[in-house]
Amino acid sequence: MRAITEHFQQPTWGPTGLLAVTQMNDRRAAVFIYNVEGALLCQVYTAYPPFYIYWSPCGTRLTFLSAGVKLSYVDLLGVLDSSKPVTLSERDVDSGRPYFYSWSPDNRGHLLCHKNSRTKMLIDSTDSMAIRMTQESASNVRSSWTAPFWIYNEPKSDIYECVQRVRGDQHGMDLTIGHFIDPSFLDKNWKEIRELLQDNGVYIKSCVETHDYRALMKEILEFGQELIERKTLLSIPNNAHAHVTFVPSPDSRVVATTYTQNQSSIHLIWSDGETRLKIERSRRIEGFFWSPNSKFLLFIEELSPRESLWGVYSIDEKRHWSLSSFYPSTVLLEHYLPFMAQYAQNITFFSPESDRFVYCSGDNVYTHSIQENSSPTPVGQNGQFATWSVI
Repeated sequence: MRAITEHFQQPTWGPTGLLAVTQMNDRRAAVFIYNVEGALLCQVYTAYPPFYIYWSPCGTRLTFLSAGVKLSYVDLLGVLDSSKPVTLSERDVDSGRPYFYSWSPDNRGHLLCHKNSRTKMLIDSTDSMAIRMTQESASNVRSSWTAPFWIYNEPKSDIYECVQRVRGDQHGMDLTIGHFIDPSFLDKNWKEIRELLQDNGVYIKSCVETHDYRALMKEILEFGQELIERKTLLSIPNNAHAHVTFVPSPDSRVVATTYTQNQSSIHLIWSDGETRLKIERSRRIEGFFWSPNSKFLLFIEELSPRESLWGVYSIDEKRHWSLSSFYPSTVLLEHYLPFMAQYAQNITFFSPESDRFVYCSGDNVYTHSIQENSSPTPVGQNGQFATWSVI
């Protein structure tokens, strides 16, 4: 498959095996969608070249981030079955800088968004409507925000996010797991209801004297607004400039996190908040990624400014081992790893069977078994970045 005009950018596999990729066509920016045979199915013209593409869990919707930073949306339902390529146009949804977000796992088309380093919004992408602002923070802790995760965990869906903590002059972050509540929470006592309202940034002064927080919550829920019940998994040290990165496993059982600038260890926290482990290394951790079966954590250590080392941690065996060294591309180091948590939601290096991963070293493309003492297998040339399809 060759680019029509200029080179490909942001190749992103969808959950049904389709590939979306940015190209320039007649000096216009567009996202082209191909099937696994390389046939063009659809092209979506955009005002600016998207630098991030994110498929919905059902594979019939696309969102893009482009210059601005602008969030755009396109509905592909019914289009991908056409016998000829179809041309569509994007629709603006929201904007902010920086912008992090996660699709709802139940295919409602909702997006949980962190934008401008201080505002959290729940947005309905299908009509570009903000359902509600879940939290707005003080601007002096803006550097600590990161991408939220919204993961299905039967019978509910879990929301992982960092919540800013302000105590006097001290600022910090709490890594939390939560879920949207239903009216059954109205059976809680008034103190629990008050705490949940406060955690969600609801104005409660009107209830201070009457303690009628239950009526306020009932009114909010009947109005259709969403409230999140949270549990703190980790309190990040009081440092407004903490470098927080976290990625939950696909089964929502374990979250991996680092929170210092030159981290040489990865913290593993189980979603019950009780079990904790630490992967300690002697070198700086550049990134980490979960396998689709949630049993392995792949991580990258820095050997030198130009050379890195792959490592694997086994959740079942509770041990880690090193694999091969490699020479990461500028694309990986500068465009993907700094935003690892957001990219963990739309790409994977792992095979669907979770037994191999793909990567580029120099100009070559390799696959590598995760087994201890294994060696890489060359599969291609002239590659800058590689990911595996999810099917």
